[in-house]
Amino acid sequence: MIYADFECPSHHITEHLIHWKQKKTVCPTCGKKAKRIISVAGQYAGNQDCEHVRSAVDVLLDKDNKAPDAVNLRKHPTRENLNRYLKDHSLSRMDYTEHGGPPVYHPPPEPDMRAVHEEVARKHFERQRVEVRG
Repeated sequence: MIYADFECPSHHITEHLIHWKQKKTVCPTCGKKAKRIISVAGQYAGNQDCEHVRSAVDVLLDKDNKAPDAVNLRKHPTRENLNRYLKDHSLSRMDYTEHGGPPVYHPPPEPDMRAVHEEVARKHFERQRVEVRG
């Protein structure tokens, strides 16, 4: 099973989970037959309009900000515009070491092996001793 893109005569492009040999399907938008088209699967293919950009714009920009770049970013919240705004204002995304970063591995403390060594040595010497009975 693979994901593949299909295009119908009405130019609706949809993605379906199909058997790799399947060449046609029905368009869920208009109901016409859709043919499989060549697409780049599992890769970024230019999706500029995404939810995290809109939420970043809501956090970054004040509603009263009338600067041209802020107005453009609010009107067209795309990755490209967000990256340009961040670069122009010398801002950067939150680094993973800041709040919410991944957990840091701390190895457990070394166990105190002195007692273990003493126990092993005592048992070893008990096995190795020679008893002479008279």
